Amino acid sequence: MQLREGEQILRTYHHHVLPMIFQIIKASLGSAPFFAIIYFARNSMSIGGLSIALGVIIGIFGILILHIFIDDRLDRLVVTNKRIVMIDWKMIILKIENEVDIRDIQEVKLTSRGILSSFRIFDYGVCTIETASHDLSICFIDAPHPAQIRDFIFSLKKV
Repeated sequence: MQLREGEQILRTYHHHVLPMIFQIIKASLGSAPFFAIIYFARNSMSIGGLSIALGVIIGIFGILILHIFIDDRLDRLVVTNKRIVMIDWKMIILKIENEVDIRDIQEVKLTSRGILSSFRIFDYGVCTIETASHDLSICFIDAPHPAQIRDFIFSLKKV
């Protein structure tokens, strides 16, 4: 992301950490059947075969968990004094940047997780920033404290 002339970064938001932890737990639980198969087949496998099978499973699920972590931590919503930029990493090698000028923002929609969002640890949701044309919008999922993001964006719009 290149800053324009006279532009300053005011805030940077990353995804809330809790959904990432849930994804990592799901990936870890997904590896359990493979470890169970190796456990039950351990008597019929040699030490070398057992080591290779464990290495492959740990490697594959390790790469999956690393991908989840890196993808989640690299995604960010950058709020400057002139625009809002969403940097979305689809894969480690594919980055998509969407931007909206502050003066073009018409609406900021929030979607949160119901009554649980009143607890600070569960206060995350979807923050959708829409422009007048409605074909250009930014959707930031798992946004931490989405109401605070909306209030900050509207405070910039008033200035």
